[in-house]
Amino acid sequence: MNKELPFLVVVAGSRPMNRSVLVELLGEVSGWKLTVGRWESIARVLDEMDEALRDGREEGAASTSERVRLMGPKRIRTKLGDTPTVAAPPEIRERLNRLVLVLGEPDRADADSDE
Repeated sequence: MNKELPFLVVVAGSRPMNRSVLVELLGEVSGWKLTVGRWESIARVLDEMDEALRDGREEGAASTSERVRLMGPKRIRTKLGDTPTVAAPPEIRERLNRLVLVLGEPDRADADSDE
């Protein structure tokens, strides 16, 4: 991870991650239909993302976003007998909304420089 570029993570085949891209991803997640087990995994990663943001480790939040993206819905059709998919549970949607609000807040350093 490049320490010189705060909150930019370059993953092979993707563009650099920033706050607006992360907010966009979180918006997409709320519309996904996944298995209950997959939602539980995403909940754990969202907890890690929330903790990273609270600790001021935005690069950690960016790296967790790639893990969320990889947990997304498969691009293939399901077969008869596959585990059913469901919309995001209310507690996941609430977590997503809270993270979007946190990401929308101006950086403390930027706010201090405006004064």
